[in-house]
Amino acid sequence: MFLRRIAKAVAEQDWFVVLIELVVVIVGIFVALQVAQWDDARQERIGERHYLTRLQSDVQSMIDWQTAEREWYTDHRSKVATALNALQECQLPGELKQTFDFMLVAHQSMPQLNVNRATYSEMVASGALSRIDNEPLKQQIASTYSSADLIQSRIEYFSDDLGRAGNIIWRHVSFSIAPIEEYPQSWRDSIGVNGPYGITVSYDFDALCANIEFRNAIVEVYDSVDDRMNFAGYFEDELKKLGSLLEVEIQSSP
Repeated sequence: MFLRRIAKAVAEQDWFVVLIELVVVIVGIFVALQVAQWDDARQERIGERHYLTRLQSDVQSMIDWQTAEREWYTDHRSKVATALNALQECQLPGELKQTFDFMLVAHQSMPQLNVNRATYSEMVASGALSRIDNEPLKQQIASTYSSADLIQSRIEYFSDDLGRAGNIIWRHVSFSIAPIEEYPQSWRDSIGVNGPYGITVSYDFDALCANIEFRNAIVEVYDSVDDRMNFAGYFEDELKKLGSLLEVEIQSSP
């Protein structure tokens, strides 16, 4: 129909009609393209909001994990400090022996950083991260996950330090297992033992407190735990910054 009208107008040299018909076609094509672009942009916004909502959930779960871990490490560092003080004073009263034993059993505790990467990796692979218009949010996402990589490498370094300290501790302390019912309930609660057996330790405390190498090993344990806590605290701060930016962005999205 359109071609027939154009052909007739050209044959009759009615250039005004030709012009009108062409304008109508061009405007129609432009509108169609614009509508398609608007729809693509809308779909991208929906996809971006979906990613950000998932990322927000990942970040919150990591914050919760970090909070629980910080509480455990605060208690663990306190136990190591108490044990170290007992060594330095060369006195181990009965009420501190359980703390000292706990430190020996748990001295190598250095868990890896808990990082949920699934959503972040998808955002990078799909290009969704690069399409985020909110530059501070984009930079904070990249900064948070880059920090996780850096901190993980430092944790591996701390683990090496604990390995060296552990070699010294193992030379001077005897580890064995015993039926769990032989443990006081407070001990079971503190170390979270659920199996039928638990680790016990035996040692000559007077010999330990007189051994500089052993004392230095416990100092290394304390230093590694303290460093691990500091890095974990930094990562938690990064997560909270990202969580706040995500909340604002999601709430402001249409």
